[in-house]
Amino acid sequence: MGYFDASIADQVKTLGMETSVNPYYLWALSDKYSEIGLGKERAENLVRIKELTKRDIPVSFHSDFAMAPAEPLTLAWTAVNRVTAEGSKFSQDQRLDVFTAMKAVTLNAARTLNQEEKLGSIKKGKVANFTILDENPFKVDPIKIKDIKVNAVVHKGTMVLNKPKLIGADKDAHGCIGSAGYKWCAKTKQCERPWELAKKEKFEKSIKAFNSFCQNK
Repeated sequence: MGYFDASIADQVKTLGMETSVNPYYLWALSDKYSEIGLGKERAENLVRIKELTKRDIPVSFHSDFAMAPAEPLTLAWTAVNRVTAEGSKFSQDQRLDVFTAMKAVTLNAARTLNQEEKLGSIKKGKVANFTILDENPFKVDPIKIKDIKVNAVVHKGTMVLNKPKLIGADKDAHGCIGSAGYKWCAKTKQCERPWELAKKEKFEKSIKAFNSFCQNK
């Protein structure tokens, strides 16, 4: 749904339909459509999402990639702020609260795909797919939501970092922190700094000599 009004929202509610909308239409097209095409009044009221949510119509967001960036936070940001590419603030009465916007890119998005029992929220028994953000979108200034950095993503339980590992996040299977210089030594049965152990036990300062002394396989 791109352009619609209250009467169409009423029909959607009556028919028991669910909706998938792209808030980015407002950002990219409203200013241009105000000049030519839809006209000022209709263009400034693109994707009137609150007409849907205030009727308790389930709403999810999609990006139409490559029409819009495949960036869920950008979609949520546009719905929350309703600011265009040229800095215009249109139909501010249709701004969504952050919770509703975030639900539209998580649980409701999964619902649109008939995957809400498997995806969309963190719950025992669901697939471990989620994103780790640098800041809390519920606590930052809403105008900054799209600028929140993604620290990592977890896909089916496997974490992929999106920036250098945090200190202490690179522990190996024995709990040795590589960023602090520690490696496992089977002989001493503890984490050791190779150069310190080499000095203490008087062997060459090399990883090969360390592994040989520690009897590491």
